[in-house]
Amino acid sequence: MVALKENIDMENSRHKKGYEEAIARLSKEGATSSQTLPASAVVNKLIHALESPRPRARYYVTLPTYGAVLMRRVLPTCLLDWVMRRQGA
Repeated sequence: MVALKENIDMENSRHKKGYEEAIARLSKEGATSSQTLPASAVVNKLIHALESPRPRARYYVTLPTYGAVLMRRVLPTCLLDWVMRRQGA
């Protein structure tokens, strides 16, 4: 956050509004999104991966991640690209 404020001229940037929204969101205490999970969710997946005799290549944690994986499997590429562009990914 400090590096952002030191290196970006937010007052004269065309992205000023976006910067202000991001700083306000990231400066809040606690969850910044309704999709935010506690660190224990990641730790549980990590423990599973470390203790598994045959760990998977990828472990998904959040609901949006599972949704993206499902869409990737069922949607044609052009439609998936359109959805991702709409979501800002």
